[in-house]
Amino acid sequence: MLRREERLHCIGQPDFNRVASTGSAMSESVIVGAHEFWFDMDDRIVHLTFRGPLDAPEVVGLFEFFDRCSRELLPGEAALYLIDNRASTGITSEGRRMIRELSQKMQESSKNVSSFIAICGAPFAVRVVLNLVFKGLELALSGKNNVRFMVEESEAREWLLGYARAVRTREAAS
Repeated sequence: MLRREERLHCIGQPDFNRVASTGSAMSESVIVGAHEFWFDMDDRIVHLTFRGPLDAPEVVGLFEFFDRCSRELLPGEAALYLIDNRASTGITSEGRRMIRELSQKMQESSKNVSSFIAICGAPFAVRVVLNLVFKGLELALSGKNNVRFMVEESEAREWLLGYARAVRTREAAS
């Protein structure tokens, strides 16, 4: 698997007017507008890097990526998300409307998956909006979202991996 720096090198400059994939969405980056998403199969963490505003067409790409990732989850496996929000400028009103609309559609096919979400670099105003979005998704998808806001990406990653280790230990003891 390519390291993040190698993936970015392979991608080059993203095309801000289209959704592009650099190969298997589960092992390499997917570019949606200025944003980058990938699912690391080794640590089982979905990485989301947001740059600039998240608008309605980009929300559609994000939800398509979520759908593809959900098919990779093992039975009973929680979704682990590491969100880098340091370069984000928030979600537009059209983006929020699209999140509501797509969340309602996802509710019909929900797997009742719990999520652990570590967000680094979110300013206060963005935290407020994200908390509302995650609460709405939690209600719509019948799962539980455990959200933590952190300063450093390394701290966020360690929290997620700690959760995964605890689950594996609990399963091995059963």
